[in-house]
Amino acid sequence: MSVTGNAVQIAGSFFSFLLASPSIAAVPSMEEYNVGTGTVVKTSEASVKKEFTPPTDKASAAFAVAAAKSQIESFKGLIDRQAWDDIRAALQSVPLTQKYAKPDRPGVIMIPFLGLKSTEGLKQSLGIGDADVAAIEKARKESSQALQELAEFAFTNRIPFFNAEDKKSIAQLAEKNVNVDLDEAKDMVDRAQGSISDIIAFLSR
Repeated sequence: MSVTGNAVQIAGSFFSFLLASPSIAAVPSMEEYNVGTGTVVKTSEASVKKEFTPPTDKASAAFAVAAAKSQIESFKGLIDRQAWDDIRAALQSVPLTQKYAKPDRPGVIMIPFLGLKSTEGLKQSLGIGDADVAAIEKARKESSQALQELAEFAFTNRIPFFNAEDKKSIAQLAEKNVNVDLDEAKDMVDRAQGSISDIIAFLSR
């Protein structure tokens, strides 16, 4: 059975459990319903980087990309804990800045040209030639693609819940029934890290 099928099976088992337990199956509020369904990302504070200065030159670009690399390094621990919402929230925060994050935020990995708007913007701000501009943007796209795959993986493997009590019960069911391929998610992290290391190498020239 696929991972998605397992998630559906667990969710079905949990809802059956709720029907058999009227004292637990309280009608959720709209706010409770939104948390855990994809409209609101519930996360711990530790997974979200709040301060970020957009790059304006080669030194600040190198610093921002290194900050992104450091943030991604924390993902394997979150994968081991299957903290999918923490990963999704981190991807939507600076300096990674998943492209549909709202409100619009600056970023360097999931925004084209390290957030410098264009090929010419990247070239002028960093003081580099056309070949390096092309190589940096190619590596950024590869890293961004791997992180987008991780975002989709995280979304697929999370299980909706209505409130904290529901979340606890679902987590217990998930531990027993879902066999998530964590190595697949970690491979996405490794691919993203490899491409970011390439960017850092170009910026260090």
